[in-house]
Amino acid sequence: MKRFLDRGQPAISVDTKKKELVGDFKNGGREWRPRGQPEEVRVHDFKDESLGKVVPYGVYDILNNQGWVSVGIDHDTAQFAANSIRRWWTQMGSSRFPRARELLITADGGGSNGFRSRLWNWRVPGSQVGLGAREAARAARSKIKLGIDPIDEAKATRSALAASRAKDVTFEQCALRYLESHEATWTPRSHAQWLSSLEKYVFPIIGPFIVRDVKLPNV
Repeated sequence: MKRFLDRGQPAISVDTKKKELVGDFKNGGREWRPRGQPEEVRVHDFKDESLGKVVPYGVYDILNNQGWVSVGIDHDTAQFAANSIRRWWTQMGSSRFPRARELLITADGGGSNGFRSRLWNWRVPGSQVGLGAREAARAARSKIKLGIDPIDEAKATRSALAASRAKDVTFEQCALRYLESHEATWTPRSHAQWLSSLEKYVFPIIGPFIVRDVKLPNV
């Protein structure tokens, strides 16, 4: 985690809290009220059928010391947990970490975000993917009927994409990869200083340039 925080990469802690009743129920604690005007609450904690229960799922941004809560009204599922993280990233995380390349998620390993949950393990890496599992499987079966091996096709696509990306690497991407590859041999302070200098003085000017297009006058 320290390596993520030193590099300014997002690291979050996630967890689902117990289901809460919605309504004017008694809640332990103290609150200042005008004399003789207590807040009225229900005597018994019977569920209000019109309001039901909610499932609060919390995402804690460790670097910025800020929290996000997504409230579900159904069940605490792996899909709900993954969607909560995606909503946090869309609504809050992406603006706070515009240069993020990785995301570290810490969880207790049980419940909706348990390590044994196949849906959790699939949904988190693929939470930005538009196709669901059934659609992807249906597409794969259609290709097999046409004599196309989906695995070989995926490998060929990845190879072509990697070759294309290698030709079009920007200066910023190249510099970040260089810093990452040498991180273990530098002190955290030196690494942070180099990254800060590049982000402040270099990336805004030649960061978007393709590496092969950077010439001496640009430097």
